Amino acid sequence: MVDCQWNKSSPTGPALQVEGGSLFDLLHGPPSARRHDAIECDPSNLLPIMQQTCAALAYMHAMLMAHRDVKSHNVLLTRGKIPTAKLCDFGLARPKSELCTGTMQYAGTACYMAPELFAKRKYTEAVDVFALGVMLWEVMSTEIPHANLEPADIAHRVTTKEYAGLPVTHSWPKPLKALLKTSTAVTYEERPAMVSVGQQLQQIVLEFPAPD
Repeated sequence: MVDCQWNKSSPTGPALQVEGGSLFDLLHGPPSARRHDAIECDPSNLLPIMQQTCAALAYMHAMLMAHRDVKSHNVLLTRGKIPTAKLCDFGLARPKSELCTGTMQYAGTACYMAPELFAKRKYTEAVDVFALGVMLWEVMSTEIPHANLEPADIAHRVTTKEYAGLPVTHSWPKPLKALLKTSTAVTYEERPAMVSVGQQLQQIVLEFPAPD
């Protein structure tokens, strides 16, 4: 399981003590802010981070919990050339039995939100699978998903287009493109379970061997 480290002595509440920064910072931060020991942003380094994040979410789903705010900001990294990923920010996490009840209908960050959330329709933990699919595109492209778009424009894209309306590079391996397509499917019933996503990621990693 990918865990989180909490600083219980913080006067303002729990604080994560992970010195490598967030995955978002690694992917999109200014070069001047990069640590000297930070990993390079290539698939062979980033896909293992996705595997760890997927494992954490699969554990949550097995415990009948949904995260509901999966994004690169909420994946923190330890320092070093082989970082450990720490899934964080469980403020929106809820038991699956509480989804779609009362104020549970709308949650998440627009760039990673599934179509059913925008439409305020019935939803399940598959919203986490959708968000992880968007994040998988993010680490492969090293671009911010749906950058500079308003939520209404994002909603139109994810509701009407494959791959959540994100551009997919032709040269990416077929197993990667297949997972991107299914994990961001418009209909949540068509998305794979998080355990299946992890199994597919294990095969995709083999397409990007680490440099000698």
